[in-house]
Amino acid sequence: MLAALDAAATDPKIGRVLLLLDDMEGAGWRRCARSPRRSARALRRQQVIAWGSALDQRRYYLAAHADQVLLHPFGRVVLQGFGGYRNYYRDALESIGVTVNVFKVGRYKSAVEPFSQNEPSEDARRDEAALLGDLWSQYLSAIETARKLPAAASPG
Repeated sequence: MLAALDAAATDPKIGRVLLLLDDMEGAGWRRCARSPRRSARALRRQQVIAWGSALDQRRYYLAAHADQVLLHPFGRVVLQGFGGYRNYYRDALESIGVTVNVFKVGRYKSAVEPFSQNEPSEDARRDEAALLGDLWSQYLSAIETARKLPAAASPG
């Protein structure tokens, strides 16, 4: 996709670019974060139109950098925020006779918690919430900038 957009940017015969977002199922976050900014700079002469029938966070992030966003009449945009799940194995390990010995100094040592506990510590919970909140704020800010929207009034 990036190679095609780079080629379109230098081709005077191309006046518009259509991004079919439904075809971008496998676009990872790393590519999504870099692609729109890079492509938007390259495609200054062309009009960029994004079309989709089901826009999740990654696809909407790509669409936000287009000049025009079109959604199928029966389509949807689903923005769920960021989150994740971590498995905890203490009870499972104990049930098969595995003993986990952990030596740690100080707080904020959550990397071994899945093996020594059944749920995250309050420190780990707070740190993860701060990280995910910061990522969400960055996402919203990028969308607001790309779509030329006012900053959100809601807290990060």
